[in-house]
Amino acid sequence: MNEYLLDTNVVIGLWKQYPFVIDKLIEDKKIKILKEVSQELVVKERREYKGQQVLSERFLNLILFIIEVDRKSIKEFYAMLDIKYSKKGNAYFDTNKLSENDLLLLYTCYLDNNLVLVTEDKRLFNTANYILGKDRVMTLKMLVGDVI
Repeated sequence: MNEYLLDTNVVIGLWKQYPFVIDKLIEDKKIKILKEVSQELVVKERREYKGQQVLSERFLNLILFIIEVDRKSIKEFYAMLDIKYSKKGNAYFDTNKLSENDLLLLYTCYLDNNLVLVTEDKRLFNTANYILGKDRVMTLKMLVGDVI
């Protein structure tokens, strides 16, 4: 049973354009959110209510799906990326242009074969496509088409 690991931009896109899709994914327990991604979302979802900082309901619905990745082998993963993949000469593949969160998303999917990475970031999409394979990475529109 595959689950979807969502990038920040995908969560925001689902909230804005396809709230019924994210509700279905939550109901079916088919999503995962990295702790680091949730921290980016918290900044956008913090509200003031009666003088108190609170989080939006749509963010609170994601709490049960937040995961923390074990980073004990992350340096080896980064080294493997630099050695094995960046030497291939592919113009679209450059790990130096990926953010730390992008690399964490990639690493998490690399560790767990049941995760499908969903991102709108072209560099991350191309890199994941190359490293994980075409069946383990998708865009927001592909996800929506998969769910509906």
